[in-house]
Amino acid sequence: MYFNIQSDREQKQQRCHGQISPNIKEERSKKLIELSDKIGEEIRNTYIGKKVEVLIEEKQNDGYWKGHTKNYICALVKSTEKDIKNEIVCVTIRKNIQEEVIGEKQ
Repeated sequence: MYFNIQSDREQKQQRCHGQISPNIKEERSKKLIELSDKIGEEIRNTYIGKKVEVLIEEKQNDGYWKGHTKNYICALVKSTEKDIKNEIVCVTIRKNIQEEVIGEKQ
């Protein structure tokens, strides 16, 4: 029979080889989320003033309809029409807020 006998030090090295501490993982994760948010905001800002098509998905309580552009950007559209759910509407993007844009129906 063959037994592999290793010192405690060798066992710890094998278990920890290539591992990253939880603190470093958390720090890196926060940096990536911040970078993702910044890039998302920059991308949404490029749409301000442009006309885009939005697929309307649901009505919000504040008179806005929520939907998505062809590029999966979440858009809020103010409309007085009774029901525009599941319609594609032409919208001019006016504002970028948090993770959404606000558009004006044409």
